Amino acid sequence: MGDKFAQHLDQMITWAIATVLGGVVGGISWLVRRVFTNHKQIEMLQRDLAAREKQRDEDRAQVADIKRSVDRIEGWIVTGKAPVQHHTDKTIPPR
Repeated sequence: MGDKFAQHLDQMITWAIATVLGGVVGGISWLVRRVFTNHKQIEMLQRDLAAREKQRDEDRAQVADIKRSVDRIEGWIVTGKAPVQHHTDKTIPPR
């Protein structure tokens, strides 16, 4: 009877150790996968942020051009005359 108990106890200890080791390996695998997934997501967000920053710079330049054009048009309206343009292209008749 002592041998059966010792054998059963040995099986229970082996099962417990295997379960704990399986849990540890599973936890480590989950953690590694999670870290790599987060790293990829961070890289994607950084690329997206850089693209948005570039687009924002382009938009700012375009808005500045529009503002200069509006300021120039407002100047024409206030003074009542448009600036004289000198044409270098002879195919376009002057005003």
